[in-house]
Amino acid sequence: MIWAALAVIANTAQAQMYEYHRHHYATIVVKRFVPRDDPTKIASPWIKSLYRFYLAMQRMLNGLHVEVESVMAARSIGGTVREDDRARYRDCFYGPVRAWNLLGDNTRFYAIGVLAWLDRLDLFFVFILVPMNLALVALWLWQRHADRRFLATV
Repeated sequence: MIWAALAVIANTAQAQMYEYHRHHYATIVVKRFVPRDDPTKIASPWIKSLYRFYLAMQRMLNGLHVEVESVMAARSIGGTVREDDRARYRDCFYGPVRAWNLLGDNTRFYAIGVLAWLDRLDLFFVFILVPMNLALVALWLWQRHADRRFLATV
């Protein structure tokens, strides 16, 4: 049972990083603004608390990238990301954002399929805890390098 609990925690961090980077990349590059998550717009107090916890976890996991977005927001013109910042952002983060897809649901579905074919579904939690967490660490380091590269050019 401890494996399952640890896998739930790991899966939460993995999914959050996957969703964060994909959503923020698309918002900045395609929609041309820096996303601002505002829990005060949520009416339900318990959902607002849950959302605040979610955002705090995001900030903890994405500290340097939050700085990248703050710099871009400060440099934006009328809320619109400057074209040079947008191009630099796309150049620095295209590779990492594509790689974050590795932590998406499709990888888990493929793993379940392979493990079912091997008649070893019992190894699914191990799959989440070992190779998926190794991928998370590698992607986090790559993302951090890209964050530093972006900030060095501003």
